[in-house]
Amino acid sequence: MRVAYGKLFRVRVRHGWYASAVTRGDFELAPTASTLALLDATSLKTRAYSDGVMVYGEIEPDSDPPLLIRPLGAMALRFAFELRAVNPALLNIADLPRFNPGRSLFCFDNLHEDIDSGRKLLGDSIAHARIGAPTRLVTRNMYSHEFTAPVSAATIRIVDRFGMQLATLEASAPGPATPLTAHRIDLAAIPRLIPGRYTIADDHGGSTAIYYDPGLDASRPAGVIEIYSRTESITPDHSNRVPTSYRFLAGDTLAGFDSYHLQLEALATTWRFIVTKKYDGNGIHLGQLAITGPLGFSKTTSGGRAVFTSNSPVRFSETPRGLKLKAGNREIRDLPDPGASVVLGKGPTPGSFVSDTFVYV
Repeated sequence: MRVAYGKLFRVRVRHGWYASAVTRGDFELAPTASTLALLDATSLKTRAYSDGVMVYGEIEPDSDPPLLIRPLGAMALRFAFELRAVNPALLNIADLPRFNPGRSLFCFDNLHEDIDSGRKLLGDSIAHARIGAPTRLVTRNMYSHEFTAPVSAATIRIVDRFGMQLATLEASAPGPATPLTAHRIDLAAIPRLIPGRYTIADDHGGSTAIYYDPGLDASRPAGVIEIYSRTESITPDHSNRVPTSYRFLAGDTLAGFDSYHLQLEALATTWRFIVTKKYDGNGIHLGQLAITGPLGFSKTTSGGRAVFTSNSPVRFSETPRGLKLKAGNREIRDLPDPGASVVLGKGPTPGSFVSDTFVYV
């Protein structure tokens, strides 16, 4: 008996550090515990690659278009993959909003169409952006919802990522002398609350976006990628929120879908070259020093040191910029670009960074 397999979809991670943007074992995409259970129930499988993961299944031999041998019916499949940084340096120089590793993560999905250079990009459909604000990671069943100010009573609502209200909870203080500052919620007791994104809000203006998944307690990844096959059965308006061009299944037939791409851009920092004279009598005068190449620098001198500061932020890249340190027409040395493992310093404005390279002449 001949066995044949077909691809449902592939997820590939790209990073602007590389000239080709193709990552090389820097990130791992691992199925979450709930996705492992889904794969087992549907007899689907995954294969890891150096730049991501693929999901595939057994198909009817010679079927055209490919037809899954085990019918899935009309169920809405949700695959979730942990984004783990095998090479933390590339995560460190990724252009991401500030986040608290282990306590928050970035969420990506296939529910918003964003096609760039023919690549179907993943993003944060709730934020309507390729990369949204980090979401609080909740891995314990008991969750403490904190109020913005003490209250005597409150109504708390739990809403899923599609706007479906799952629960309404009432909280009240034991007495006027002891108002509530927080209310503990047993998330495991909420019907239909499965791993995923939720908003927990109260009628006093407090609201928190969370990603709930007890299976992530040990790994605490940098992000989670959610891939949906369809959404009619899990949206309030019974609509399919997967864009037509992003669908990989038509019933039990494979749509011939290629890949989703998660694009991480390299961080841009202000580059500083701090040049110090090693010997007084070496004939090199700091006042004559200049940096040549495709980037512009401003120079200040003080004592035995010259500091060159880039005129604008520069993105990290594995491709050398070809900077040279010269004294008049004399070439002193080639200058290295800041590498991926550089230590970032705080820049002059909030959220900006400086990369220092020390040079001795």
